[in-house]
Amino acid sequence: MDLYCTRPGCPKPVNSFADLDNAATLKSVNQKYCTSCGMPLILAGRYLPRKLLGQGGFGAAFLACDRYTPAMRQCVVKQFLPSNTLSPTQLRTAQDLFEREAQALDE
Repeated sequence: MDLYCTRPGCPKPVNSFADLDNAATLKSVNQKYCTSCGMPLILAGRYLPRKLLGQGGFGAAFLACDRYTPAMRQCVVKQFLPSNTLSPTQLRTAQDLFEREAQALDE
């Protein structure tokens, strides 16, 4: 199984792990790490990012699988990545917008 590194600027974000093709291993492994930059790949102990869907003004979206569901349900994981040039007020606004979008998508 391929897992995608969520670290911005990772030089080689696609990581292949043959052992994750085994369902028992997939459900029980604690963590996998990017072979290029060392970033943890299993998000919140649950989500397996498979590919980058896109990047925008405040973040990135990844197609992922939820390993806590019986059918490994596909989902989207969004990562908050604001620009370093935002003022504190702009950063708070960006955080609020990001959280509102997450709530809307959850509903």
